[in-house]
Amino acid sequence: MFKKIFVFISVSILVLSAKAQQDPQYTHYIFNENQFNPAYTGSRELLSTNMLFRTQWVGFEGAPTTFTFGANAPLKKDKIALGGTFYYDKIGAQNRISMNLQYAYRISVGKQSKISLGVQGGFVAQKTNLSILDAANEGDPIYLNLKPMQFMPNFGAGIYIYSPKYAIGFSVPHILNNEMVNKEIINLNNHYLFTAATIFNAGSSLKIKPTLLAKFVKGSPIQGELNANLIIKDAVWLGFGYRTDNAGLFTAQYNLIKDKEQKYTNLRIGYGYDLEWKQLRQNSGGSHEIFLSYEFKKKKLDDTYLSPRYF
Repeated sequence: MFKKIFVFISVSILVLSAKAQQDPQYTHYIFNENQFNPAYTGSRELLSTNMLFRTQWVGFEGAPTTFTFGANAPLKKDKIALGGTFYYDKIGAQNRISMNLQYAYRISVGKQSKISLGVQGGFVAQKTNLSILDAANEGDPIYLNLKPMQFMPNFGAGIYIYSPKYAIGFSVPHILNNEMVNKEIINLNNHYLFTAATIFNAGSSLKIKPTLLAKFVKGSPIQGELNANLIIKDAVWLGFGYRTDNAGLFTAQYNLIKDKEQKYTNLRIGYGYDLEWKQLRQNSGGSHEIFLSYEFKKKKLDDTYLSPRYF
């Protein structure tokens, strides 16, 4: 078991040797993957909803604040799943809203594995409060070309391969190169995201789930996250990780088990904390995140739907 963990971490460190600038980032990305990969739609095999609130770099004026909501479910024929995502992101003078509808087509591979191909379509709307910008910026070409309100269509795609023991995903949530100000100044560049996770038994009541997230954006260095999640009695999750912008990560999650046989979890509550290790640490109280997920139990459950679910 420990040899497998060592190999997984060694490969991950090679991928994490650089950094990248991104869309809103999430400490709970392993529970919020539908926000950036439409192929994740329906992978929980029932109607799944989740929401997240994040306040970043506490103590900095104008620091990012993010709220997300998502819902998705497979249809009766199982191969097709539908979903939708929403996020609101505020940073400084800018407020951004994004909404997407998602479609996934799933193909069974063997008894327990599936390959999911997903697409999404929607929009990004950005509002800029020009009145609070420093008047000293009035001669800046970016300031001169800013518009109070901008609306841009969005299209994305992804692939997600999963089983009870592992999951691998790749997605491009922004395929269209929308212009945020004008062609010469700022573009909404393509983002490429890769995720991987596996799980190991470390005892009768303890499991270890290492996860990897790598983000690629044209013109920026790669950013990556490597996490190790300890799962205690399939109810308590404790996660520790590192992000390549020199941030330490901590997550905690509690699964509320409802049925008498303790096989089905429909409510999950989580908390995340990021602590920057360099310049920001002196002036920031870190970043805080609250995560909530609720899944609607089907009348008849088979082994496909029973918790605990790790992917």
